[in-house]
Amino acid sequence: MSLRLAVVGAHLSGLPLNHQLTDLGAKLLQSARTAPVYRMYDLGPKPALIRQQKDAEGFEIELEVWEVPLDKVGCFLRCAHGWALAARARRPSPCSACRRGQRRLPRKCVARSQ
Repeated sequence: MSLRLAVVGAHLSGLPLNHQLTDLGAKLLQSARTAPVYRMYDLGPKPALIRQQKDAEGFEIELEVWEVPLDKVGCFLRCAHGWALAARARRPSPCSACRRGQRRLPRKCVARSQ
């Protein structure tokens, strides 16, 4: 079993922290970009990828999707201390409730924020 994680910044292939993924046996699945609604912010030793408010300018940010063995996810989060996991927001796709035409959208639905 494994967990797919999207990473940005220094965890990308060829950058200084990528070994934290490869040392755990993680496998690169694909390179992608976020939806154009994010900015990277300097918060000291670690940058933050933050979704912008609806009217604010955002950018497509380069990311990679890695498949991390489930029993190694905790190790990765410990060595990448200070990082947070968040809901993905690549190019939006409707959730199952949207596809079924439900009027009340789930809290996590990407269509809710558009």
